[in-house]
Amino acid sequence: MSVLSPLIQALVLFAVAPLLSGITRVARAR
Repeated sequence: MSVLSPLIQALVLFAVAPLLSGITRVARAR
């Protein structure tokens, strides 16, 4: 678990980063 947890965190971060940037772009466009 100690090895899996940071790996999962990294995957989540890479998945959420572009999603958040897309949301901020849409919010600024409006």
